[in-house]
Amino acid sequence: MKKLVVSFTIIILIVTLIGLGIADEREIKIGEKVEFHKTTDKPIHIGDGKGRIDDIAPAVRNPNPPTEYTWKFNLSQIPSSGELTVFVYSVAPYFAYGCSTLVKLNKKTLSDLSQNQSAGSGITTIEKIPLKSEHFNIGINKITIEEDLCSDGKSYNDSLIRKVELEIK
Repeated sequence: MKKLVVSFTIIILIVTLIGLGIADEREIKIGEKVEFHKTTDKPIHIGDGKGRIDDIAPAVRNPNPPTEYTWKFNLSQIPSSGELTVFVYSVAPYFAYGCSTLVKLNKKTLSDLSQNQSAGSGITTIEKIPLKSEHFNIGINKITIEEDLCSDGKSYNDSLIRKVELEIK
């Protein structure tokens, strides 16, 4: 009976930590490379789910996608540098309407993928973003890829996040 109670308590604790978003934070050490999202994983659909999304396969299409996606990690010390690599497939970018796909670290914009020379509708934009020590925090850090509100004030671009990889140096 005691084993059952202990097992039940552990399960409740794990479920609670996951619900608080604590269990998914991973500790990263200097010299480590972490793939938060692999190209072999199901792509993550972000945007507003409107407009021309026919080229998103039904298996990965989200009828009500979020406008951003975040990964958390912990650092026990500040690294001297790093590199963040992202692969993001843009479904129908409305660059003329000022729609941006932003890559952020700790709420600071690192890149606007819509400004990449190779960006465009139906294209996977690949960016390797160099990071400096001032980009990082001791403790919790957050990588976010988000669709910024278009200049019309009501639309978002739709994208598929295909890869997110962080290397700490």
